[in-house]
Amino acid sequence: MTQPIPLTRLHALARRNSAADQEVLRELGEWLLVGRIPPEEDGQWSFRTEFRSNPFPPAPDGSGLTADVSCWPLRKRDPRAFQNVILVGRAGSNDAVVLHSQVSKLHARIKVAPEGFLLEDAGSSNGTFLNGSRLKSGSPAPLVHGATVGLGAVLLTVFQREQLVKWLAARPSLAPA
Repeated sequence: MTQPIPLTRLHALARRNSAADQEVLRELGEWLLVGRIPPEEDGQWSFRTEFRSNPFPPAPDGSGLTADVSCWPLRKRDPRAFQNVILVGRAGSNDAVVLHSQVSKLHARIKVAPEGFLLEDAGSSNGTFLNGSRLKSGSPAPLVHGATVGLGAVLLTVFQREQLVKWLAARPSLAPA
């Protein structure tokens, strides 16, 4: 299973700036989903249908990037499976695994197209949102740096790796959670 990468780890790699660290950062791919997982109600999994939003996703200018933020690289774990489609969801078989009860096992697909990434809902129960607008299943929408992606109650921001690394390298420390 692909685990999210703590922003504190990326911050350390960006600050050290060694050739090996830069190679690790390049292997993440060109784009990342960045954000925090909101707490579950009562700490238990819930199958309620109401939508609860995390009100503060990180902003594309770097504000809101704190020590409790995680990153999900938008890259294929196995390039032989579902080529040119990055699978996002709660199941461990996805390329980006987001563990939250509001996230479906297979929640969304990100298609790699010549014009860039396209986000589409995969028939999720709690919806896939792009900049606050719910996407219809089978109707992909373009992803750009700074876009907010909602997976049920989980709000994430799309970052271009190079811009995120520059922002992290310029900061001596991350704000506490």
